[in-house]
Amino acid sequence: MSKRFFAFGCSYTRYFYPTWADFIGSNFDEYYNYGQAGSGNRYIFNAVIEANIIHKFTKDDVIFIEWSGVERAEMYINQSWKTQIHREKDYILKWSHFEDKLLELMNYIAVLRNWFNVSNIEHKFLLLANLDTDYKTFTQANGKEIVDFYKDTSTDIYPGIHDSMPDNRDRPITIAGKKIYDGHHFPWEHYDYVEKFFPEYLPKISNLRQQLIDVYEQTIDLNLEEVDQNIAFQNAIWPINIHGTFDKSHKFSLISSPKVIKNAK
Repeated sequence: MSKRFFAFGCSYTRYFYPTWADFIGSNFDEYYNYGQAGSGNRYIFNAVIEANIIHKFTKDDVIFIEWSGVERAEMYINQSWKTQIHREKDYILKWSHFEDKLLELMNYIAVLRNWFNVSNIEHKFLLLANLDTDYKTFTQANGKEIVDFYKDTSTDIYPGIHDSMPDNRDRPITIAGKKIYDGHHFPWEHYDYVEKFFPEYLPKISNLRQQLIDVYEQTIDLNLEEVDQNIAFQNAIWPINIHGTFDKSHKFSLISSPKVIKNAK
């Protein structure tokens, strides 16, 4: 494909091993991944706006946005984004309310959907977790009237990644003989998500899913230092050259520099 592909989200969009976005991005000549670990929806919305200022979205672009957990919070302070402040003691109880965060998310979706539709930009929205799952995070879970009000805006949002993949994120993964509780889904589970919801974007690589499983099993014998550096691990786990370097032209960006891939055809 000659179009550019832009992906936005949290660590379920950009991680040190392939995610759904990497599988889809491999189909495009240019692929920009603005995912940021721990980010919430305010950061993601700002990332989309800034990416447009830099890249000037056109009708030839394809944009996928993975909206993160409703409870997540961040702020821009001292020239950088501070993410995961929702993890700080008593933050949710004192400063966060489900209805407020849900209303914020619905407005982000409404604004971007209207913009993309008017500009004829192909786009897909997906969730980290279905909203009924996120209810469980809050003691004040009363947002049905908000969802109902925005029902026309929130149609065609793809199901949550958490809810569409096996419920086993608490299992340990084994790297270099050590068990690590990573808390993320494996690459082949991201592959399954793409196959289920976006099959037209699956990389045309024979037996790719099994290759991902095989390479993971090989990491058991890797040196931990190599894994920490991500070099050997990234080169090994992705059967095609999808892992790129940070675009240095974004060094003055308010958001984190994206992973940029320019695939040779």
